Amino acid sequence: MRILAIGVLVFVVAGCGFVFVEGPPPIIPEDAISVRCTESRLLPTLDVVWAGFNAATAILIASNSDANYRAFNFTYRAAWAILSGFSAKSGYETVNRCREAKDMFEVRNR
Repeated sequence: MRILAIGVLVFVVAGCGFVFVEGPPPIIPEDAISVRCTESRLLPTLDVVWAGFNAATAILIASNSDANYRAFNFTYRAAWAILSGFSAKSGYETVNRCREAKDMFEVRNR
């Protein structure tokens, strides 16, 4: 049960930029009251922190003398670091598009 909970937590933490960051709609109707999307950079930042943790752990694992331990765990940590990095990049890009859409909406409705 504990392993399942840890697995769910890792999945939730590792893909914040992909999973939880909501982009702006492709077209904002003229009669729209607001633009609903994610403005906060918190979730992509969590991806950066997770990527950094996994990258640092991969570097430490690479220095381990046990070849079997090193091969699997290094690959696992490096993969998480790369996935989290892409998730952070995607999240930051989506947040920036959201902020631009909200700025355009505000200018249009003044």
